[in-house]
Amino acid sequence: MQKLKIAAALIALFASATVFAKITGTYVIEFEGMGGGGGGQGGEPTLTLAVDDEGKYSATMSGGRGESTEGTDVEVDGNEFSFSVTFETPRGDMSMSYSGTVEDGELTGTMTSDWGEMSFSGKLKEEESDEDEDADEADEGDGAEA
Repeated sequence: MQKLKIAAALIALFASATVFAKITGTYVIEFEGMGGGGGGQGGEPTLTLAVDDEGKYSATMSGGRGESTEGTDVEVDGNEFSFSVTFETPRGDMSMSYSGTVEDGELTGTMTSDWGEMSFSGKLKEEESDEDEDADEADEGDGAEA
């Protein structure tokens, strides 16, 4: 009986890890009508969805200029997510609500603020591994010798 309980717990752990893996990650996002990602000077906006060991989700919006804002009221249900962010502006605080879905590394959603709604989409950002960086450095070295 004990072995059955342990097996059931392991199955639940692997199943939950699979669910988490479907939505977590860093997505490069583009807002409809802004073209080029809307990143401005030297970067691209990203949305990072993460989950801790206790199953609590977090959302972080990062702009093209290096600033980032933590989301509040983060909710995830399967492949659907929602959260809010608040920015300080010269005219006072501005709140924005984001909601969307993630499927096969593709993100789509809507941002809603006092100024209206705007659609956005994104793709899962592939992180460079150390091997990729070493290969890039080797390629650069080969080009300098030629």
